[in-house]
Amino acid sequence: MTPIIRRLYRTDDEIRVALKRHLVFFKTEPNFGNIVHGTAMEERRANGAAIDDDGINSVKSGLMGPLAGIGDTLSQSTITPILLALVIGIAGGTVTGSAVPTLSGATGNPLGAIIYMVLVSVVIVAIGYTAWMAGYARGRSLVIDIVIDIL
Repeated sequence: MTPIIRRLYRTDDEIRVALKRHLVFFKTEPNFGNIVHGTAMEERRANGAAIDDDGINSVKSGLMGPLAGIGDTLSQSTITPILLALVIGIAGGTVTGSAVPTLSGATGNPLGAIIYMVLVSVVIVAIGYTAWMAGYARGRSLVIDIVIDIL
């Protein structure tokens, strides 16, 4: 938030107060949780909207749990298994020798792991960017729509 806050506020006191405001506990899934930061409440406040510190922190703390649940479910239960299913066939390989595999007895193609790392990076960055921009464009209405659709 520091680069954004430095753009929004001019005086050192305003910057200091805004940075302190964002020091409260905030833990959510890092990619889908970008929706919260994208809601642009800090920008609206800097432009004169009547949003107090508690309002910003209430929205952040109220949304971090639901968005963490959505993000964890989609990334760990959907995206990761699909991407792994795509590349496991490429990695292939067999283990020869004893019942306890060692690296010297394993065969396979390391390209599978490389492709997985590239794919997961591209997908996660795309999700994070899309979540941030969607949160910025639609604000709180996006989160309300997501929660209503799930329920």
